[in-house]
Amino acid sequence: FEYDDIKEKCTILLNNHDSLIDVDGIIKKNLYNYYEILLINAHLLISDFKSNPSEREYNKLNFFEKELSRLKSDRSLIKYLFLEIIYEKAKFLKLKLFLRIFQTQSEMGFELKIFGETDYNSIDELTSTLTISELKKFIIYSKNHYLEDSKNAENIKNYYKGIPLDNNSFQNNHLRIKFFKDVNPIKSNLEEIVKSFKIELDNNNSDSNFNNYAKRISYNYAVNNLFSFYLENEDFTYERAIGEYEKVKKDLFLTEIKNFFPELRFIKFLVQRIESQLSKKYSHNEFLNVSDYIDKCSELLKIYKQNLNWTKFNHDFIFQARFHECIIKRNPNVEKARLRQLFIASTFVLPLNKDVIAEEYASYESKIKLFDGIRNTLRIISYESQKLDQLNSDALNKDVKYIEILGIFCTVSTFASAAILSILSEKSYNQTSANQTSAAEFIIIISISLLSFLGILIFVLKNKYITKNFLVVLFVVLLFLLLGYINR
Repeated sequence: FEYDDIKEKCTILLNNHDSLIDVDGIIKKNLYNYYEILLINAHLLISDFKSNPSEREYNKLNFFEKELSRLKSDRSLIKYLFLEIIYEKAKFLKLKLFLRIFQTQSEMGFELKIFGETDYNSIDELTSTLTISELKKFIIYSKNHYLEDSKNAENIKNYYKGIPLDNNSFQNNHLRIKFFKDVNPIKSNLEEIVKSFKIELDNNNSDSNFNNYAKRISYNYAVNNLFSFYLENEDFTYERAIGEYEKVKKDLFLTEIKNFFPELRFIKFLVQRIESQLSKKYSHNEFLNVSDYIDKCSELLKIYKQNLNWTKFNHDFIFQARFHECIIKRNPNVEKARLRQLFIASTFVLPLNKDVIAEEYASYESKIKLFDGIRNTLRIISYESQKLDQLNSDALNKDVKYIEILGIFCTVSTFASAAILSILSEKSYNQTSANQTSAAEFIIIISISLLSFLGILIFVLKNKYITKNFLVVLFVVLLFLLLGYINR
C-alpha cells in the first residue's frame, strides 16, 4: 500500500468487520488508529528489507515518523506499548536514509543537504533522539564506516580495539574487514576473514533461510573487499588481476548473488591505467600496447550491465547479519518482557543507491567508448604512417638508382672526352683551324647529349611506365652516335 491510501484501507477494514462496531453502531476510534499503526509497521518492514535512497522514500519515512509521533501523543493509545518501538524504528530507518544520501553527496562534491531541508550537522541531533542505545551505536558506526571524515580512521580503530578476539559475529567481522582493508591494511588478515565466512557458508544446510542468505551475501562482501584490496596495489599486474578476477567469479558462483562489484572494480583498475597512459607523451604504438585493456573493459562492461539490472530488482544491501544479531535489545526498564527487543534486518548497513550506481555505469561506458575511439583513430594513423614511411623509402631507393645512372653517364662522358682530346692531339699542327672547329663541335655535341640525357632522366622520374632498361639502351645509342661522329 502507498501511505496516501492508509486511511482508505483502514476505513475498508473497519466497514467489513461488524465486530468492530459497538451496540450503538459507532465505529471504535481506537481500532481505526490500531489498523493505521499496523499498516505503518508493514511499510517500515518493507523499508527495512528494501529501500532506495530517493526523495520519495524520504517523504514516506518522514510521513510515518510524524504520524507515529501524533499517535504516540494520543492519551487513548497509551496502552499500545508497541507504538514506542515502531516510532523508534521509523526514526532509525530515516536516519540511515540520511546517511546514505549524505554519503552520496559527499562523494559527488555536493553541499551536504537532503532535499534542501536537513543538513549534515542534524544527524547527531537526530541520533540523540533515539532511546534505544543499540540503534544509536548502529548509526554512529554507519557514519564512521561510510562517511569520510578526519576522525574516521581513528574511530574505526577504537571500534576494533573494543572487539573481543573470540567474538566472530558478522558485525564484528564486517568491522575487521574495514579495519584491515582501509585503516591498517594487512592482506593475510583479510584472507583469514574470507576463510571464516567460507566455513560459515559451507555449514548452511541446517540453518534458516534468513541465516543462509546472510552467510551468502556476507561471504560475497568479504571476497569483494579482498579483490578490491589486491587491485589497489600499484604493483599489481594486469595478468594477476585477470587471475584474481576469475578466482573471484568462481568463488562467488555458489552464492547465487549476481553482484556487479568485481566488474566495477576491475574496470576501474583498467581505466586508471589507460588514463595514466593517455596522460604521458607516447607514440602510437605505445598507446596501442594497452589495447588489451580496452578489449577487457568492453567484455567486463557487458557482465557489469547484466548484473546491474539483476541488482535493481534483487539486491538492496551488500551485507547482512544473522537473525540473532538483528534482534536489538531495548532498555531493561521496559515493563513487558516481550517489548524489550526489536527486529532490524538491515542493522547498521546502508541501502544501495541504485540511481548513483546506474550513473557510475554510464560514466564508465562513456569512457570505454572514448578509449575505443582513440584506439581506432591511432590504428588508422599508425597504418597511414607506415604507408608513408614505405613510400618515402621507395622514393629514396629510386632516387639513389637514378643518381647512380647519372654518375655512370658522367664517367663515360669524361672518358669519351679524354679519348677525343687524345685523337685531336695527334692531328697536324698545320690543321689548327680545322682542329679548333672540331673541338668546338665536340663541346657542343657533349653539351647537347648531357642536356638530352638529363631531360630524359627527369622525364623518367615523372613517368612510372619508363623502365630502367629503356634508359640504358637510350644511353648506349647516344654514346655510339657520339663516337661515330668523332671518327667520321
